[in-house]
Amino acid sequence: MTDLSHWDFAEHFSGYDAAALILGLEPRESELDQWRVHVVTDRMELHYKKAKDRHFHEVFGDPIETLYSAEPDLSELPSVALERLRYRNDCFNEETPLADWFADNRAPKFENQEFSRKSISSWLAAIGMKSVYQFERADSDDLKSSLSDEREIDPSDLPPELDAANLAYRAIANGFGDQSATPRNRLIQFLRTNFPDFKTEQIERIATVANPDKSTGRKKIDKL
Repeated sequence: MTDLSHWDFAEHFSGYDAAALILGLEPRESELDQWRVHVVTDRMELHYKKAKDRHFHEVFGDPIETLYSAEPDLSELPSVALERLRYRNDCFNEETPLADWFADNRAPKFENQEFSRKSISSWLAAIGMKSVYQFERADSDDLKSSLSDEREIDPSDLPPELDAANLAYRAIANGFGDQSATPRNRLIQFLRTNFPDFKTEQIERIATVANPDKSTGRKKIDKL
């Protein structure tokens, strides 16, 4: 089997490199297997486009349509650039860099993207596919356990909803969820995953309290 351990030092991967590694191939030595690699990159590009289109619609589309749009598809494959720009837009109200990126003819193209370990491993899990190379590092800690250890307040001293809000806030502060999603959506995702007994109205209420982004409304630009 090809030794791919040197790739453990990488944090981001081009679409082609990631596809080759998924197949267990050394990207720089895969000329004879390019047709196999392109089968994977074609699938990756399809799911990257889904992420790109949804983010454009949520930021620059009709806010009424967005309000009733479906939840993010877990099989989306956001790129590093898309996640960073969406984070700047949501958390710091920096809309122009994201708008300029979408308006650029080359920047959003799949072949110019890099993808994080987390994004690739989450995408593979969502579509039910395995990778020969392990993008998710084995030493990653369970987020909820680590957060429980960090809390200065005994959870037994907190009402259930306040305890959940405390955990959820710490979770997104420590990087939980899709970094391109809004803080509120990441809070909701965490609460649904870790507190399945909570009703929808409870989750919505907790997410509102724990949301660090208190700005309201949505800015728009002309559709590109």
